[in-house]
Amino acid sequence: MAKLSLYTVCGGVNPAHTLPVMLDVGTNNPRLLDDPRYMGWRHPRITGEDYFAFIGMFIAAVKRRWPDVLLQFEDFAQHTAVPLLHRYRDELCCFNDDIQGTASVALATILAACRASQRDFNQQTMVIVGAGAAGCGIARHIIACRVAEGMDAAEASKTIFMVDRDGLVMTTASSLA
Repeated sequence: MAKLSLYTVCGGVNPAHTLPVMLDVGTNNPRLLDDPRYMGWRHPRITGEDYFAFIGMFIAAVKRRWPDVLLQFEDFAQHTAVPLLHRYRDELCCFNDDIQGTASVALATILAACRASQRDFNQQTMVIVGAGAAGCGIARHIIACRVAEGMDAAEASKTIFMVDRDGLVMTTASSLA
C-alpha cells in the first residue's frame, strides 16, 4: 500500500488509478495453519507449476481488464520473482521493486560515490550483504552496468561478493539449489 502512496506523491499518479492486490498462495507455517485467527488461505503453499499457473491466470485476467497496466511485483521470493519477470516482460509492463527498484537506487548510489571520489567504478570490489531478491538484483545491475562499459560478464562477476546469514555465498553452496 505504501508503494501506491509513493506513486501518487512522487510520480503524480492519480490514486484512483492504482489498485493494491495481495495474492494468497497458502502458507507452510503450521502455527498459522492451526491458528483460528489466521485470515489467510488455510492450505500448504502452492509451488512449482501450480504456483506459476495461478500467477498466470491472475496476469491474464489483469491484462484482459487493463491491457496497458503497469504490474508491480512486490515481496516475491527470488526463485519465483526472476522467472516471472522473464516470463512476462514481453507481454506487459511489469516491474519488481526488490530486484529492479532497490537495485537501481543502489547502483545509482555506487556510481555517484565513484564519481564523487574520482574512483573507477569497474575497479571496485563489491560486497553485498543479503543474497535475496534485492541483493541478487543489485549484483545483476552492477554486472549489467559493467558489461555496458565493456567488461566481460564473467570478469564483472568475480568482483562481487555476497554475504548472507550463513556467511559468504559460494556457487558450491547447497542453499543455492
